[in-house]
Amino acid sequence: MNPPFSSTGGRVTKDNPVCGARHVASALRRLKDGGRLVAIVSEAMSFYHPGFSEWWQRIACLCNVRANLTLDGKEYARYGASPDVQILVIDKTGATPGQNWREQLKHISRGSAATLEDAWEALKHLVEPTPTEPHDPAREIEKAEATFSLPAFYFISSSEPTRDVEENQMALDFG
Repeated sequence: MNPPFSSTGGRVTKDNPVCGARHVASALRRLKDGGRLVAIVSEAMSFYHPGFSEWWQRIACLCNVRANLTLDGKEYARYGASPDVQILVIDKTGATPGQNWREQLKHISRGSAATLEDAWEALKHLVEPTPTEPHDPAREIEKAEATFSLPAFYFISSSEPTRDVEENQMALDFG
């Protein structure tokens, strides 16, 4: 998820990163037990900002915080935004291991990455391996047949109307 980084946009007078934290907390409440939340949030939500220390400690008592990694904002500068961001990985599988916050921090991947490639290297150990299924030729045929029953894709340009695209189809705009 990519919640708002702050509560601005003309609605309030002060920039406040707590807005992003509220979105993360709300998503965690709605997340199914056993689920995983991955979010890109403001760098203000790093562990190094004292204003969020208590918030993180509460979250760590409820959920397994797996990562809080700073990604250098230069990675997104070509898109018009350059603030550093945090990549969060939180599993709703119970509390972060450890008897106190200091012990819990030992179980959380944290630090910084200069590029997306560096971030992947730092976080790839969090990807759960997919269990392998036993070889079943009948199931492989079912899977192959299923690939031919996917919804159709219509390729349209921005100058063409989209009224002919049905609800179960995806319009891809290359115009």
